Amino acid sequence: MKYILILTVLIYADTYSQSIIPKSKADSSFVFSNYETFDYKNEGHKVRKLLNEGTSALIIDMQYNRYISMKNNEIIFYTRCEDSLINTITLSKEDKLKCEILIDALVKINPEKLIEADTTQKSYYSHYDKDTSVVSISKGGKILKLITSHGNNWQPKYTFPEVREKFSKSYLNLRNYFYDEEFERVKSLDTIYLYVERGKEIQLGEISNKERNTFGQQYLWQFKCTSGIFMSVNLKSFSEPADVFYRDKTFLKTNSSKIISMNYLKKFNNYDLNQLINSNIRKVFIIDKDEISDEKLKIKEVKVGVFNLYY
Repeated sequence: MKYILILTVLIYADTYSQSIIPKSKADSSFVFSNYETFDYKNEGHKVRKLLNEGTSALIIDMQYNRYISMKNNEIIFYTRCEDSLINTITLSKEDKLKCEILIDALVKINPEKLIEADTTQKSYYSHYDKDTSVVSISKGGKILKLITSHGNNWQPKYTFPEVREKFSKSYLNLRNYFYDEEFERVKSLDTIYLYVERGKEIQLGEISNKERNTFGQQYLWQFKCTSGIFMSVNLKSFSEPADVFYRDKTFLKTNSSKIISMNYLKKFNNYDLNQLINSNIRKVFIIDKDEISDEKLKIKEVKVGVFNLYY
C-alpha cells in the first residue's frame, strides 16, 4: 500500500509539472516551432478574429497592422486599418515557395539568441522601442515571439550575431511582400504628381504671416487610415521657394505613369506613405482639379510633407 501511494504521488507530480510547463519545454510535441510557448494572452486568437481566419492557419504578426496567413496551399498578406482590411495580397506559387523558406527560417530561431548582451553591466536586456522589430507567430494556442533591436544610437554587442542577421534578412524579405509591383514602381520614381480632388477628405488652407513676409498653401487630408499635411506653393521665407508652373492639359496623358490619385493612397497606412510620397526623398507636385482651366494645368511643388504617424 505504501509503494502504491508513493507511485501515485510521483505520477501526479509529474503530470502537474507538465501542465504548468509549456509543451516546448515538457516534451517534443510541437505545433510549429521548438521554441513556441503557450499563448496565455490569446494574442493569436485575437488576430485570427480580426482577419476572420480559422484555426488551421499559421498567423504571423509583422507590426504596423500587417499580418501573414499561411494555410493549406495559400499565403495571404494583409494590411489592416481599424476594423477593415485596406490591402490584401495573395502570393503566386513561385513567391509562395520563397516565402515558405523565409517563414521556416523564422520559426527555427531561438528568441533568447536575439537578445543583446550589455557587456558593461554583465547582464542581458531587450531594447524595445521604435527601432525594434517584433514578429509574433501563432497557431494552435501556441506563440513564438521574436524581438530584436536595430540600435541606431548605440552599438550593442550581440552574443549570436549570425542569428540576428538571419532574423533581419527573413523579416525584411517578408515585409517586401506587402507591396505589389505598382507600389515598387511608384516608389522608384524620382518625381511624382498627386492628383487632388478637394472635398470632405481633402481641404485647402492658407498660411500667411505678414511679419515674416510668408505666404503659402497647405493641403490637409484625412482618410480613414491616414492623415497628413502637404505644404505647397510659395513660402517666401524659403531659400528656394516652391516651384509653380503651368502646362498644357496633354501633360496628364504624357505623364500618366507619374500621376498618382489620392484614392490609390487609401490602400496604405502612413508608414507606407512615408516611403511612397515623402517629399524629402523625391520631388512631389500637386495637380489640383479645381485649378485646371480649359487649357492649362497649374502644377505646384510640395515643400513640406507631414504624416501623422499612427498605424
